[in-house]
Amino acid sequence: MRKLNLLALLIALLLAGLAITPVLAHDHDSSGTAAKHATKYACPMGCKTMDKPGKCPVCGMQMEALPDDADADADTQAASGDPYYLTTSPTGRPLGDKPVIDDYNGRQLRFASAEDEAQFNKNPDKYLAQVDKKIIADQAPLYPLTTCPITGEALDSPVDYVYNNRLVRFCCAGCISEFEADPAKYLTLLDAAAKKAQVASYPLDHCLVETNEKIDGIHDNIIAGRLFRFCCPDCVHEVEADPAKYISQLDAARAHKS
Repeated sequence: MRKLNLLALLIALLLAGLAITPVLAHDHDSSGTAAKHATKYACPMGCKTMDKPGKCPVCGMQMEALPDDADADADTQAASGDPYYLTTSPTGRPLGDKPVIDDYNGRQLRFASAEDEAQFNKNPDKYLAQVDKKIIADQAPLYPLTTCPITGEALDSPVDYVYNNRLVRFCCAGCISEFEADPAKYLTLLDAAAKKAQVASYPLDHCLVETNEKIDGIHDNIIAGRLFRFCCPDCVHEVEADPAKYISQLDAARAHKS
């Protein structure tokens, strides 16, 4: 009886092994559903994220494919700053028609030439301070908030801070670090306030880029503290590629209307 029981046990184990072996030996294709597929394309300089390949409309560099799980991070980065829009480089030189567009610690800058950029790199803090001063003077008249975006306190003596070519005002210097922990969050609030303040007095009923097209009320963007209203997303890219040109046109239209 003991021999029969041992034989039955051995047969059962053998059958179990045969059933398991094909499962263990089966090789799933590693390129199947577990593989990531690029759905968006990001500029290597952090300027833009788009849904199709090609060249960055801001700096002209080739867009790079992103995996699915990088989309959200790329969108946040792309939304966290403005293009460099001054008509002179950080060193004060006229930019001309073909500026050198580069990134400095996540901030877009434009230079008159490679030599001009080299001059900047000798003393970046000095030149950035000059740029910030110009941006603050330019954007302050349009600044839409009277309270600090962090604490909600009144901006009686505001601390002016330029984040990636955008003016943000705080009640004290201590709020800057909290802002930088999530800049996209606060820039979104600032954009909403700027649109609310400027939409009623917007000087154009047509797109600034495609002048024969009506604004659609959907593609509204804040660039350099100014509300731009477009007919389509392609026009947004046009302005970001040459912001000084279109800011000048918008400012002229606003001055004419007033």
